Amino acid sequence: MLKGIRVETTTDALRNLREIAAWSNQQVDNYIADFGDVEVEYDAEYKVYRVPAFKAERDRYCAAKAESCRLWGSE
Repeated sequence: MLKGIRVETTTDALRNLREIAAWSNQQVDNYIADFGDVEVEYDAEYKVYRVPAFKAERDRYCAAKAESCRLWGSE
């Protein structure tokens, strides 16, 4: 199993950046291209890097997703 670091995105998804030397820089570059060069904070309890700048957007996304699940159900 490949190890990696998990970093928040602007949705409820996480981006997994694998720890493979050949891919690491490209994956980080791709993350920065997609989400910007953001400050991260490590959450040791959940072993994920949090992005405080995304909190409001993530909260709106999660609220909208919860409302959609309430209306239409989820599988």
